[in-house]
Amino acid sequence: GLHLRLQLDGSIANIFRARYRTIPPAWLSLCDIVVIIALIPLLTKLVFPWLERRGKHPSLATQILLGMSIALASVLCAGVLESYRLSVLWGNSTNLWPVDYVQQQIGNMNYTAANVSIMWQVPQYCLMGTAEAFMSVACLRLAFQGAPRNMKGLITGLFWFTCGCGSFVGVALVSGLAGAGVWFQPSEQGNPNCRLACSTDPTRICAECHMDFYFYLLSGIQLGGLLLFALLRSRYRLATSVDDFTAGSAAVGDAVSQINNNGRGCPVTALIGAMWTSKALIRL
Repeated sequence: GLHLRLQLDGSIANIFRARYRTIPPAWLSLCDIVVIIALIPLLTKLVFPWLERRGKHPSLATQILLGMSIALASVLCAGVLESYRLSVLWGNSTNLWPVDYVQQQIGNMNYTAANVSIMWQVPQYCLMGTAEAFMSVACLRLAFQGAPRNMKGLITGLFWFTCGCGSFVGVALVSGLAGAGVWFQPSEQGNPNCRLACSTDPTRICAECHMDFYFYLLSGIQLGGLLLFALLRSRYRLATSVDDFTAGSAAVGDAVSQINNNGRGCPVTALIGAMWTSKALIRL
């Protein structure tokens, strides 16, 4: 966000200065939070009851798939915006100096930002909040209500554990790409604008950063998780609504034990495992 224009009036004459105040790098995530706070009561109190009265209440699996699809759209939006930002900043594929940019001073740091409004990031955060509203609630309800009685706490804990694992996987992925010099250059210390000239021919570009490619990679990973969950959903029967789980967790536990004793593997465990994977992917 700090490499996009912070002025809302479109002016590039004045440099944005915040000498005695700082802007949190992730302040736009407030859009994510606001959308979640607004959508969850709207869905649970109005939309889902209205659909249920008409016999069209979406199953928990459908809500998870819908949330994953919206999350995929959010990451794709981020990739498209980053590609556009780089095209505005550099003008074409051969320039070694920025063309359309704004110098911004935030605290004691100077940033070369593309002349693109930071507000273009709002849609992707709103999409992510919408995905969370559909997916997080459905995942948590499926994890808790679909688990055997004596494993509810464990399954719920593993659910939140995998939420954090997604963040660590994202950090490891960036570190690995930077270490290999793929899309990120270690010498640039995370500068998404980096474009390095060749030492033998300064007029040519030898390396450049491509955070947009990273977003597209995340989109592919998210798509893989979505397809995995859809495959498991088609192979094993999921409850059509929350009410289908209220027959009693003891019965679920007995069914799980019977399946495991027969050596077939547990559909509930497989589905919850896929759910954990999908939840971790949305956190990348």
